[in-house]
Amino acid sequence: MTKNILDMTHDERVQLMRDDPKEFEKVCRESLDRHLESCDPKSKADYKAWQAETEAELSGYTGVKRLERFAFLFWKKYAEVFNNFHKKILDKDDKNSKVFKMPTKTDKPTS
Repeated sequence: MTKNILDMTHDERVQLMRDDPKEFEKVCRESLDRHLESCDPKSKADYKAWQAETEAELSGYTGVKRLERFAFLFWKKYAEVFNNFHKKILDKDDKNSKVFKMPTKTDKPTS
């Protein structure tokens, strides 16, 4: 069974990080890879560039420091991809985007 980092609880992620840092990194990368399969070619190209940059940066780290740095870079990238993905969906249908907008002081409640 393939693991998805988002399907794991925080405790499960922490335990995986402690027990097998390489497996944790692998699961994170595979989760992002699966998410990007349905993305446009530009997003995929950006991700490939990010992978190369990440590998270059991580080459200077070992052990726990590598794991900490990878986790930071991964979650930062995942948030960026996730936000862009949802922004594209919402931009396609403006009326649906109203569901996700924060109300302003001038917005009146609907009853």
